[in-house]
Amino acid sequence: MEIYNYDPTTGEYVSTKDARPDPREKGRYLIPAHATAVEPPAEKEGYARVFQAGEWKYIEDNRGKTIYSTVDAHVNAMVALGPIPVGYTDQIPCDYPKWDGEKWVKDDDAVKAAQAAEAKLKLDEIDLQSIRSIREFIISKYPDAPNSLKEHENAAVSEREKLK
Repeated sequence: MEIYNYDPTTGEYVSTKDARPDPREKGRYLIPAHATAVEPPAEKEGYARVFQAGEWKYIEDNRGKTIYSTVDAHVNAMVALGPIPVGYTDQIPCDYPKWDGEKWVKDDDAVKAAQAAEAKLKLDEIDLQSIRSIREFIISKYPDAPNSLKEHENAAVSEREKLK
């Protein structure tokens, strides 16, 4: 007689073995814990065979899949049996993603915000280069000017920080 072993935590089918005869009662077999004489169904792609409440059931198996939060596109991995949880999808997000209820779409507001932030960084860099160039020019023409320039430069940097 064959017995079918299943995982003690998940109930998932593990293996098939021959049952040992019961030494005390002829014609009977020993069935250990986490095993059954009930034959599991055939394998089915995308599903695990799980023994629950005395019978085998197909449970969706997404373990190992990368999933994404539909709130913020945060990456997670499926580690348990079952369907992909509500609030997650296995669809790969696009750049600047926003979930529309069915698929990822580009979030135009996020694109504009990113472009504005990039433009501000470029302007800040141009401002710093301009300040340095002007300082170097003045110092080359007026050797006594460095202390005064440093004070003005510090004041300008301080005011710029307040705008951020």
